[in-house]
Amino acid sequence: ITVTIPPTLATLHVIKTVVNTHGGIAIPSHFMIHVMRSGVDIAGSPAAGSVAPGTVYSVLPDIYLVSEVADSGYTSSFTGDCNSTGRIVLAAGDNMVCTVINTDVPAVVVPPVVVPPVFSSTSGGGSTPTPLPTILIATTTVPIDATVVMPVAVTPAMYASVIVPSFPNTGFPPEDVLTN
Repeated sequence: ITVTIPPTLATLHVIKTVVNTHGGIAIPSHFMIHVMRSGVDIAGSPAAGSVAPGTVYSVLPDIYLVSEVADSGYTSSFTGDCNSTGRIVLAAGDNMVCTVINTDVPAVVVPPVVVPPVFSSTSGGGSTPTPLPTILIATTTVPIDATVVMPVAVTPAMYASVIVPSFPNTGFPPEDVLTN
């Protein structure tokens, strides 16, 4: 008589904790958690994050990787029986916990930017330049790791082109047109 005993499974609890100390509003279920074996999601993964006792998986003894879909407004870390990268080694009969913690990042407040007026001298060659309106760019709050593109301020001394209506457009400055 041959008796085959199936391998003993291990139990893995994946708990999700969210810390909102800087104005974040996410909750555990906003994060999708993956549990992978040999680079492939196991049955039931991915799943929305869950508070204790967490999402419970009965798995074969092996090495697993717990991960999540990143959110730029939160940092991610692991505690419990998994290492700092979410790796966990499960033996037959183990009952282990891996906690994924997300902490909101402080926002960077970008102060308002005032772009000085740009002057137009197309008012007939008069001696008083005509200012164009000043642009005010509103204050905004962005995550600390976000890329922020700031406009370049244009000063009155930066003229791209000045066309004087009383001279032909020859491509030469007006003083060169007068001397030729």
